[in-house]
Amino acid sequence: ATAATITGDGRKIDFFVPQFTREELDSAEATTILEKWYTKPLQRTDVDRIFDLVGGRIGDIKDILLAAETDGLDNALAWMERRLVLDLERYDTIDRAGGFGPKEHCLAGWLAHEVAG
Repeated sequence: ATAATITGDGRKIDFFVPQFTREELDSAEATTILEKWYTKPLQRTDVDRIFDLVGGRIGDIKDILLAAETDGLDNALAWMERRLVLDLERYDTIDRAGGFGPKEHCLAGWLAHEVAG
């Protein structure tokens, strides 16, 4: 993922934030970060469920854990899954209006539904 920051003197600095690997999420450093967003103990199966849904995308992991803090992990995962499906549907709508022909659009729609589950 890419991110940017604006310095005190108004300069914009772009930088790259790599995704976590599954192994990195088991590290003590990652646990420290995750505990800042979610104060309840996370089991390995919880981390597996999060990683299976969003991969190592740090921003999405943070969004899930912050939502889980108030709504519970199951509800936060369901919310993220709905958000991801809506993203896929939005991309499908954009593709339908774009340069895809009928065959390509049909394949893109099939792929979006397969990914969504």
